[in-house]
Amino acid sequence: MTRLDTDSNLGNDINVWLLEYRIKPENPDKVVMAGGMRLEDGWITEWGSTGQPYLVLVRHTADESWVRVGVTNTLTVTEDYGGNYSQAAVDMYNKYLSDEKQSSAADISGNAMYMLFDSGKSLAVGLNIAGKAYNTYTTDNRWYAERFVVLMNIYNWTKTDMPGTAPSNFQLTVSSADGSACFTYWQGGDAETVQYVDGGETTYWLVTSKYGNTIGIAEAMRAEYDNMDVDCVRISFDEKGTAEKVTETFVKDVYADHLLDLEPSGIYSISDYEVVDWGVNKVSDNKAAILGWVKFAVIPQDYNSAGLWAGNTVKGTGKYEGWLVMSREFVLQKQADGYWHCIDLGTGGASLPED
Repeated sequence: MTRLDTDSNLGNDINVWLLEYRIKPENPDKVVMAGGMRLEDGWITEWGSTGQPYLVLVRHTADESWVRVGVTNTLTVTEDYGGNYSQAAVDMYNKYLSDEKQSSAADISGNAMYMLFDSGKSLAVGLNIAGKAYNTYTTDNRWYAERFVVLMNIYNWTKTDMPGTAPSNFQLTVSSADGSACFTYWQGGDAETVQYVDGGETTYWLVTSKYGNTIGIAEAMRAEYDNMDVDCVRISFDEKGTAEKVTETFVKDVYADHLLDLEPSGIYSISDYEVVDWGVNKVSDNKAAILGWVKFAVIPQDYNSAGLWAGNTVKGTGKYEGWLVMSREFVLQKQADGYWHCIDLGTGGASLPED
């Protein structure tokens, strides 16, 4: 191996090496010389139809390791670069960086989330606002990993050395079951920053809109957190009375507390709640399930929040001027723990479970 003299601007971190070797056949006279092969003193040299091979290496200064960038040859350097090995090395190195970034970006916005979930068959989604940690929700449903990958792939991911310096209104984390791998999303700035930790390796990514999205990746992931926060399956309560009493307790107290206790600045966050009307549609034969409905009004933290406007929401009038008014249908079921659980809630179409 012979290192070639290259332009000084390559420094010592990009090397071009000529590879020369000899193969001595037992019967040189039987060797068919083809494609530029040469025989010197009974030895077959490395010469071929494209000349001699040249190996390009790059040194990673962080750990002093050397990495193979690629291999070129005499013909390519002569015809494409006029014999300029330095320029050939630079172009190969730039392509190597581009390929590495594209591969890494594809991994980080896709495979990494699946690996995070699959390592412990669950993931945990947490929220931090101004240094205060709020509820962390853990799920063993792989659908969430698939959902997050879909969201992450509508953004461009560019690897960066350091996180952004813009202040973040909140940070959201998605972690593996054992905490060994974790995404952290920071909201704010021209390009939102995502940190990914896998074992002892930490990388930072600048994430920008790919299709003209109006919100950043952190806000998109925060909306997913808010959906987990507002999910009716988290609701359970104790009530010994009739179906009407159970329903009244749910719509006036339990559901009110649920909505008022949502984490701040979310897409469903409210500052006040009031029942307008409610009723019981149907009770199961075994009296363990109730299909009911409620019409209620809320004062939103953000009047234009897409989360609160979804469905049958209308602007309040009269007494409820400045409020939002909406209706929900729900199913309550008394389960083995003796508590009533909300197993379905939406704008309509709910039905009692089979007895």
